[in-house]
Amino acid sequence: MAGVKTLSEYEKGWLSGVIDGEGSISVVWHNRKLGRLRKNGRRSPLPTVPPCPTVRITVTNTYIPFLEKVKEVTGVGTIHPKLSKRHSESRRKPGWTYQCSNQSQVRQVLDHVELIIKEELRILALELLDLKTQYKRNGQGTNPEIRLRAIEVAQKMCSLNDGRKEEHNARSSCL
Repeated sequence: MAGVKTLSEYEKGWLSGVIDGEGSISVVWHNRKLGRLRKNGRRSPLPTVPPCPTVRITVTNTYIPFLEKVKEVTGVGTIHPKLSKRHSESRRKPGWTYQCSNQSQVRQVLDHVELIIKEELRILALELLDLKTQYKRNGQGTNPEIRLRAIEVAQKMCSLNDGRKEEHNARSSCL
């Protein structure tokens, strides 16, 4: 697994602007189930593990060379089509998404950037990544306080992202 390449000050500034302006720092919730897969394709009836929050950085755009530059500058991540029924049925240009979801690579990218608008999200994401590292180091279930704090931080990130959407919609409706 490759890490984020060393960035020049110029690249750090450019990437900071891209993430602050076009990108997002979000939480993805994964529900993992315990138990083995049976021959009939069903899982054994063991309890579900509580949701595990992970941090993801995405940048969506219609201009693929722009996203290729993001990937080139960071040295990590993937680019894939943004699939949406709304876009396929409309006259809009097809969208593309750069995504970095490997947790150690997300940490490295967030350590390189200094944001203005999304700085609080960046700090919370780094805290969540620290908590997840502590939780994994201590082993599953050994310290429920760490897991609870991680879930609180993830929920705070979600509420910040939801608040930004509401602000954007309010500004758009006023125009």
